This record gives sequence, structure tokens and C-alpha cells, in this order.
Amino acid sequence: MLPESVPSFGSLFNPIHYNMKKITLIALAFCLVGGAVSAQEKKATYTPTAEAQAAFAKKFPGAENVRWKAEGKDGEAKFMLNGAKTEAVFDNKGNWIQTETKVAVTDLPASAAAYMKKNYPNIPVEKLAKIVKANGTVLFEVESKKKDILFDTAGKFVEESKD
Repeated sequence: MLPESVPSFGSLFNPIHYNMKKITLIALAFCLVGGAVSAQEKKATYTPTAEAQAAFAKKFPGAENVRWKAEGKDGEAKFMLNGAKTEAVFDNKGNWIQTETKVAVTDLPASAAAYMKKNYPNIPVEKLAKIVKANGTVLFEVESKKKDILFDTAGKFVEESKD
């Protein structure tokens, strides 16, 4: 006979233990299925309209490594062009909205760099993008983790936006 502190082999088949194992396995199965569905949703791809694809191909014939994603109701293509990381937004009718190209921080106008030092001393200028809009407006975007600061080509402050 076994001491009381050691469970007998028969206690392993106790209905209470069996039910707890069953509940644990069911809960685990739900977690695994939920995780798989969540991963599929994150990997969902965006397919641009034929018009947007044609307009993109015409505007950026040398684009490489093109990946599309939804940008609100529009489509955004991320790609490399002449060695620079570039993003272009097109609406579903194929109208080009804007292009954003990563540029050297030295391209920031001197007055904008001075404005950053004075008004945003805790935000180093480490990432800079040049934005060209369909209406001809050109802006420089200083990118940080918490906010983006926009300047015109003369270096005049335009706006700040939360990232």
C-alpha cells in the first residue's frame, strides 16, 4: 500500500483530473486557432487597381522591389528608385497623389535645421524625406518616433503631426 501523500495510479483517471485536462486542451486549441487567424489578417495583402498599377508603372519605370499596401482608401507603393527608399500614393482611378523619398539629412535647408535645434532640441534630425505632391508642393519631413515636422523648400516651418 502507498502512503497517502503519493497519489495512486487510479487517481490519474479521476473524472475531475480528466475534465481539467479536457478544458485545458480546448482552451489551448482556441488560442492556437485565434493566433493563426490573427497572423493571416496581419499578412493580408493589398492589390491595387489596374489603373493604379498602370499609372505607377508609367511614372516610375525604374522602380524595384515594389510592395503595395492600403493607405486609407488609396494605395501606397513602397519601392526602391535609383537607390533611394521611395513611397508613392495613388488613388483607385490611377491618379498620383504624392511621392515621399528618403533623402540625406544634409538636404534639409539650413533655416529648417536651425528651427529644429531651437524648437525641437530633443529631436535629432536622423531621418529626412522629401515629399512631392500632385499640386507641385514640395516639403521636407523630419521623421521621429513621436512626430513628424514639415518644412517647405525655403526651410519655413509648415506643421507638426503625430506619427
